[in-house]
Amino acid sequence: MQPAQPLAPARDPTPQPPGTAPQTDAVKTPEVGGPTELVLEAKPVILLRGQSTWDDGFDTLMDSFQKLANEAKRLKLGTVGRPQAAFTATDDFGFRFEAMLALDSEPSASPAGLARDFAIGKSPVGKALKFTHAGAYDDIDTTYEAITGYLDEKGLKAKNLFIEEYMNDPKTSEDAALEMNIYVLVE
Repeated sequence: MQPAQPLAPARDPTPQPPGTAPQTDAVKTPEVGGPTELVLEAKPVILLRGQSTWDDGFDTLMDSFQKLANEAKRLKLGTVGRPQAAFTATDDFGFRFEAMLALDSEPSASPAGLARDFAIGKSPVGKALKFTHAGAYDDIDTTYEAITGYLDEKGLKAKNLFIEEYMNDPKTSEDAALEMNIYVLVE
């Protein structure tokens, strides 16, 4: 399926509108909140670039966050906040991303011994809308459909950058306890 917006992560070829999925103990429609308008400011981050298929996306992102935490600990870099993934490109088969952990201070130089796949950089900046997703990662398509609907309804144009911020640590993609902020940079 082609994403509704250029970078809106989407995996289900036949998504259902919010509230149309059967409500049982096994299936729960995620809660979507927002938007809140804000301006994202640059923060120093340790980042890891990667790519994944849609089917492996959750596991790939969680693995990337763990690698970032391990590298930051190894280098004795202090981190603050929650892990984030900025989606930099998507297509029918998968996505490219930058996994990030914010640092408590900006290093004066790239830390000695920084592993080859990692980098020190800045988080994305700009005018954004913050939406929330509460529910399983497997159900996130419904949230992105609601976001796309909102942008269309308000005549807003996304800047081809969506950021997911994981507010807790889900065990699996089916973990209904997941809480996430989704930042959409807008023009």
